[in-house]
Amino acid sequence: MRALALLPFCFVLLLASCATASKAAPPSYAGTWEVMVKSTPLGDVAGQLVLTGPDDDLSGKFMANGATYPLKRATKTAEGISVTFFFPDQGVDVDMTLAGTAASNSLVGSTLGDYMTTAKRSGGQ
Repeated sequence: MRALALLPFCFVLLLASCATASKAAPPSYAGTWEVMVKSTPLGDVAGQLVLTGPDDDLSGKFMANGATYPLKRATKTAEGISVTFFFPDQGVDVDMTLAGTAASNSLVGSTLGDYMTTAKRSGGQ
């Protein structure tokens, strides 16, 4: 009989633990990525891609050689992400596509469709 009296108490504890358990946020591309664009006419270009916001509404900037380029577009794709920024020195929009999941710490792809590009998440995020 005493065991039956404890049953409602145990049930309440179980419900309370379920209600307070925090759900982990899903992986996101948001954060800082160390980018390397290889063998461009300017040589290898190292930079940082900073993405903010949720994956369905990404924004951010690309920084390289002391300059900051606001992203015109940052989109999650089926393969990874695609970003575009304007490079005024050449007067062109630079398209960068990187494949990999949001949970990955490294992405690989291309810039302007020709130049091998890698990105590694910085800060162990």
